[in-house]
Amino acid sequence: MLKVGLLWFDDDTKRALTAKLDEAAERYEERFGVRPTLVHLNPAQAEGVVHRRLRLFGDPGLRRNYFLVGVDEADVEAESQLLADPVVAAPDAGRQRPAGAGRSRRAPSLASVTARRVRPSRRAS
Repeated sequence: MLKVGLLWFDDDTKRALTAKLDEAAERYEERFGVRPTLVHLNPAQAEGVVHRRLRLFGDPGLRRNYFLVGVDEADVEAESQLLADPVVAAPDAGRQRPAGAGRSRRAPSLASVTARRVRPSRRAS
């Protein structure tokens, strides 16, 4: 089960399904900063396909060439349990991150944009 996913569409008949899934996984990782573990796709496309990094789940609710990529809830729970262990949680504590690493490139929300808008002042006459 996915909590957050990225819906990807690719109907290029000249590319292999694994290449399409690789591209969708790269985009998910680029956008959310986490490597995906699960992909939902049409059951007809999932038959007989094995991917090196992603588990495939045949979802009859998805049309052909639509891929819902994300992290499985079971993997998130297992990772959170590992991170609760102080020995596992900070294996690279001395290493510095490059500037801007881990920051999201989300568009600003409407509320934050309107809050920053400068309203013209009225002149007293």
